[in-house]
Formats: sequence, C-alpha cells, structure tokens
Amino acid sequence: KALRQLALKAPLLSSAEDLVVLREAGGVLGNQFFFVATPAQLFESLAADSVERKSVAQFMSLWRAQHGDRDASWGGRGWDALHLVADAVKRAGGTDGAKVRDMIEATSGLRGTSAEYTYSADNHYGVRKNPWYLAQAINGQIKLAE
Repeated sequence: KALRQLALKAPLLSSAEDLVVLREAGGVLGNQFFFVATPAQLFESLAADSVERKSVAQFMSLWRAQHGDRDASWGGRGWDALHLVADAVKRAGGTDGAKVRDMIEATSGLRGTSAEYTYSADNHYGVRKNPWYLAQAINGQIKLAE
C-alpha cells in the first residue's frame, strides 16, 4: 500500500510467495505488480495442450479436492519429491540405498508440478531449465504476464 500512497509508478517484482499474499498485493498495485510463479500457481493460464499443464493436472485435481483454492506450489514440490523417489525405487528394484541413489542420478527429463528434473552423479540440483513464469494477479486471478 505504501507504493500506492506514494504514487510511485515503478513496477514491483516479487519472489515466490503464497497466492493469498500475491492476490492482495495485486489488488493494491494492479498491473504494476509482477512475481515469479510455478506451473501449479498458473494452472488455469497454461495452454490446455502444454506439457506443463499436462504434468500438473493430476496433482491439481487431487490437491483441489483436499485443499480447495489454497496455493499448491509447496505441495507440488512435495509431490515431485515423492514421485522422484518412487520412480527411483521402482527402477532400482527395491529400496537399497546405493541402487536408489544411482537411479536418482540416472533420472532425466522427469516432469513434475514445479519443474523438469534431470540428475547426474555430479549434479544433484535436478532443475536444469528455468521453471518459473512471470505472472500477475489481476482482479484476483493469477495470469501469465503480458
């Protein structure tokens, strides 16, 4: 509100935050407010045939049945982590720690709700491509920035 009270016209860029906070800020700052968002936060704005929307659709259906309109971003990261480990355990043929680690390190192109994950023996970060979108909260709706 301070920016609006000062009549500043400069845009404001925010980091990842809960949608409740982002909607409130967008309500005050309007189209001057931008933030980075995950595919789960922008689900309705993603093209119906996009890889990102298809990757997050099952999670969003389950999330909304349990949590309604709450921000799914952090829950989506947990979903991704569990699917990464489950996939590695399946490919390892069991829960032997070294084998599971090797299968995680062999993971390539695993689509999740927040990113596409690719690991290697010397790179455990997993996210190789920027998964973030530039978004805005306009009239309470989260949309891709134009």
